[in-house]
Amino acid sequence: MCGIAVYPDCVKLFFGQGAQLTKSDPKQLLHGSGKLARYVTMNAVTDFDRAEIEVLIAGALKLAKLRLDPSAKGSMIVRAEEQKQRARAARRAPPDRPLCGGTRKPGAD
Repeated sequence: MCGIAVYPDCVKLFFGQGAQLTKSDPKQLLHGSGKLARYVTMNAVTDFDRAEIEVLIAGALKLAKLRLDPSAKGSMIVRAEEQKQRARAARRAPPDRPLCGGTRKPGAD
C-alpha cells in the first residue's frame, strides 16, 4: 500500500499502486514512471497533514481494499536497508545524480 523511505535530505512516501492514483492527484504530486509505484517527496512532517496527501493515502487504502479501524491498535513494520545494500547502490549510482529532486553540490560526496 504505502512505504516511507528516509534519505539524508528528504523523505519519500511511496504508493505501491501509485500509477492508479494519478486521477486522485490533481496537483500532480506523484512522481515516477514505473508500471506501478509512484512517490511524493515530503519536505516537512506537516506534509502528512496536507489534504492532497490525505486524499492519496485514502485512495491507496481504497485500492488495497483495506478498512482501518481507528480504535484498533496498529502495528508498523520497519525494515532498514542493510549497509551492504546501500554501499552497492552508491557504487552503481552516477556521481552527478541529484538526491530527492534537488541538485547535487560539487564536492558534496
